[in-house]
Amino acid sequence: GIDAFIERLGKSGTIPGVERIWRSKDGSLIDVHVTASKIRQKGKKLGFFVARDVTKRKQAEEVLRESEERFRSLTQLSSDFYWETDTEHRFAVRGPGDRASSVSVFPPGAHFGKTRWELPYTSPSEAGWREHRTTLDAHLPFHDFRFSRAAPDGAERHFSISAEPVFDAAGNFKGYRGVGSDITERMRAEAEMRKLSSAIQQTADCVIITDRDGVIEYVNDAFERATGYTRAEALGRTPRLVKSGLQETGFYERLWSTILAGTTFSEVFVNRKKNGELYYEEKTITPLRDCDGRITHFISTGKDIGERMQAQERLHYLAHHDALTELPNRVLFLDRLNQALNRAHRHKRIVGIMFLDLDRFKNINDTLGHDVGDALLKALAVRLHGCVREGDSVARFGGDEFAILLEDITQIKDVSVVADKVLNAFTQPFVINAHELFITPSIGISLHPTDGATGAALLKNADAAMYRAKDAGKNNYQFYSADMTTAAFERLTLETSLRHALARGEFVLHYQPQIELGTGRVIGVEALVRWQHPEFGLLAPAHFITIAEETGAIVPMGEWVARTAMLQTKRWREAGLRQLRIAINVSARQFNEPNFVDTIARLLRETALPADALELEITESVIMKNAEKTIERLQALHSMGVHFAVDDFGTGYSSLSYLRRFPIHTLKVDQSFIHDLTEDSGDVEIVKTIIAMARGLKLAVVAEGVETHEQLVFLQVHGCHAVQGYLISRPLSVERMTERLNQSDARPWLG
Repeated sequence: GIDAFIERLGKSGTIPGVERIWRSKDGSLIDVHVTASKIRQKGKKLGFFVARDVTKRKQAEEVLRESEERFRSLTQLSSDFYWETDTEHRFAVRGPGDRASSVSVFPPGAHFGKTRWELPYTSPSEAGWREHRTTLDAHLPFHDFRFSRAAPDGAERHFSISAEPVFDAAGNFKGYRGVGSDITERMRAEAEMRKLSSAIQQTADCVIITDRDGVIEYVNDAFERATGYTRAEALGRTPRLVKSGLQETGFYERLWSTILAGTTFSEVFVNRKKNGELYYEEKTITPLRDCDGRITHFISTGKDIGERMQAQERLHYLAHHDALTELPNRVLFLDRLNQALNRAHRHKRIVGIMFLDLDRFKNINDTLGHDVGDALLKALAVRLHGCVREGDSVARFGGDEFAILLEDITQIKDVSVVADKVLNAFTQPFVINAHELFITPSIGISLHPTDGATGAALLKNADAAMYRAKDAGKNNYQFYSADMTTAAFERLTLETSLRHALARGEFVLHYQPQIELGTGRVIGVEALVRWQHPEFGLLAPAHFITIAEETGAIVPMGEWVARTAMLQTKRWREAGLRQLRIAINVSARQFNEPNFVDTIARLLRETALPADALELEITESVIMKNAEKTIERLQALHSMGVHFAVDDFGTGYSSLSYLRRFPIHTLKVDQSFIHDLTEDSGDVEIVKTIIAMARGLKLAVVAEGVETHEQLVFLQVHGCHAVQGYLISRPLSVERMTERLNQSDARPWLG
């Protein structure tokens, strides 16, 4: 290499400089920079050589080259970009890598020589740009300045830039050098995170996030409101913070085994607030996993369902209790009865069922209204509770029906003791809304195991015994016997066949005459319905009228009775008995029908019977219920010419006020007062008072149930207007009644 160097020097006379690698005396290699030239000295041509050690410079250049290469590689691989501006804030350098997402928005060279204000940015606002310009004019550094501009596809992309001002050695401002990045995806992710965080924070459900060990790392506002614990009080603790201790240990063992297995756990928790108050929380606990599938956290979401639980408990209570008296209803009673039967079977004990029905409760309801009736039922419930032991049950089945369950009975006489106690409890009056009310129960009793093995059988037989108590005069109790089942079956058969009796033409009318005492002549007849039953024969009203009232069959039956009786009366009047009046009983159910007045008017038109030939018999209880409505209906019928009689007078709530206010024509003294008329009893004065009162009010009086000559004489002496009863005539078929009416001599009716 030296020879070539000298040869080159000889040809050119000078060498500007070459770099060579020399070996130093110690054997190490060094980089040198050599220059040479030819000179003359004393006529001689000489070569002048200069060599400079540039090893350190070469090393520095290599380090710089390697640094630049690293920077170039990093920028090529990075999604960020760098940039420089001059003193006028014009872009001079832009160096994003090929992989930078911003290339499509900032293509190389598209912005060189322009300021950022000359480029089409969509944000920030004008105020934002002004503030940024102030920073630039002051040559201050800035960080995370954000702006947006549209990509070629029209989508808006967001960027963040940071920069430092550049100054020369003299401190003169040279421009800015900075970096930037496309933060569109980051901003979208941040927005999603804010939305999710806000949703969790503001949701009405309690949210708790714990680590794998159950230590609380986060709670939302709803947790603070629901529990009373602040976020600071909850963080770092476990959910045992709200544990009530009312759920068994196995509950929490099942919880942890479920969530540690990676499965969601859902259940209702009974928790305790900071103030000690219990609350129900419907909670779901979900395991959270990392990218490797390991459980790292648990997220719990819960809702306070206290109101819903209270509503469910209330619904459950209402489903098993009577709303009026708050006694158990039939459903709960049967459940308790079945449990009692199971215990009695194991311990060989007796179970007693008492079925109660109130006597004449309907009269109170009809006369004084349902408000009084309801208040009476509530008072009854209290008294019944006082008649039984703590372990026994009193229930209301509906209406005026009650049942009592007697458990753990050792001997039958114990049941009789309770029954007597119940009857005695009813001897004292009930004072309701200033009304002093007397009411009695009819009680039927059945016993396990003799009267039935199941609850249904015992109730059915107690019900049958209750009807026997009513037939025995009410206000008593009867134990079940096998023959009662037959009577109950007959009642069911009557109820079923009654629905078809009218269509089958099974009803017939009998007539009982009413005789005027002064003349002995027939002034009217009362129409009495009979049922010609295909199985049981001819039945009197006592066997089926109550059933007809309960089932509603009384309405079409009553219309049939009225039409048939009115047509027959029309025939009798046309046959010469022109003063004859027909008396027809009207039940409460019929009278309260909305179209009752229209029905009577229509029947009068259809039968062509004069209205004054029709007398409607209505009981006091019907008259006293809803007095204003009653007056309206009676006045409407009275204006047509229809007559009215008060049936069973003296047995209800007799009042002079309604006798004056209502268009009444006749009082019918109940036969219970006539029966003991000749004996030394209070009935004598009652009948005398009724007759005198009626005469003073210019009302006719008809005495029912006259069966003896002595009764007849008493009534004649005291001025009774008319009588009817077995002494005069039993109810007769239409044929027999027609024969008697056609007899020329009226006197045989009285003798």
